[in-house]
Amino acid sequence: MQEEKDLLPSISIVIVSYYTGPLLWRALETALEQSSVSQVILVDNGNWPHILTELKDMAATEGRLTLLTGHGNVGFATGCNLGAKAADGDILYISNPDAILPDGAALRLYREGQGKAGSKPWLIGGHLVDAAGKEQAGSRRNTLTPWTALVEMLRLDRLAPRHPYFRRFN
Repeated sequence: MQEEKDLLPSISIVIVSYYTGPLLWRALETALEQSSVSQVILVDNGNWPHILTELKDMAATEGRLTLLTGHGNVGFATGCNLGAKAADGDILYISNPDAILPDGAALRLYREGQGKAGSKPWLIGGHLVDAAGKEQAGSRRNTLTPWTALVEMLRLDRLAPRHPYFRRFN
C-alpha cells in the first residue's frame, strides 16, 4: 500500500475566500482530510478581522495550510492565479470555499482524469450537489469548447431555450 501511495502525485487545492461564512471551516477541514492532498492554499480576498485571525492561527498549526492575504479583493480568477503560483503540488485543484469534499474525492478526481487523458494535460470537474443531494448546474458541463464557452458567456441558450442542445444550460 505504501508503494501505491509513493506513486501518487502531490495535490494542491486552492480555495479563494471572500466573506465566505461558516462553511469555509468545513471546506478547509474536508480539503485537509484528503489523504492525497499535500497542500491547501487559502487566498483571502476578504474576511472579517476575527476570521482572518483564526485563519492565521490555523495556518500556524496546520503545516499543509498556506494563507495568502493582504492583497485585497482581487477577484476570483486573480485569486486562483495567486494560489496557483504558490502551489507546489503536481496536480492543482481549484475548489469553492463552500465545497464539502467527500472522503477520497481528491484521489478519485485524479484517477478519473488520468484514466481519460493519460499523460496529456487535462481538466476535470466533480459532480456538484447541494446539502439535499440535488445536482447543481455547474456539474452538468461537458467538455469545454469555444462554442460551449460562447453559449455560456453570452447566454445564447435564452434565444432557443427549448432546443435540446440548450437544455443543459437551464
